[in-house]
Amino acid sequence: MVEAPEVPSLASLADKIEQTFKSLKLTGYPRVSAVHPAPVTALADWEVCLRTNDESSPLTYALFLQRNDVIDYRLALPIDQCSAGPYGALPIQPLK
Repeated sequence: MVEAPEVPSLASLADKIEQTFKSLKLTGYPRVSAVHPAPVTALADWEVCLRTNDESSPLTYALFLQRNDVIDYRLALPIDQCSAGPYGALPIQPLK
């Protein structure tokens, strides 16, 4: 029996998601969905949707996650289920 992959922690991914937000040159502050299973066609097990709180930018991105790392991203497609909410602020990175 194959074990299901562990759900990545948004708190541990916060820095990497913020780096992706900056590399996309989005303005405002990042807003993310809950982590959910990636579509079957993705090369990752998990996905989180990313957008900005800046209402002048309607774009939403799908970020693909594997072992607490962002391995790829793209503009969200309907298959990514990013239109469903809710979106919230990135969690604060836990202290080490």
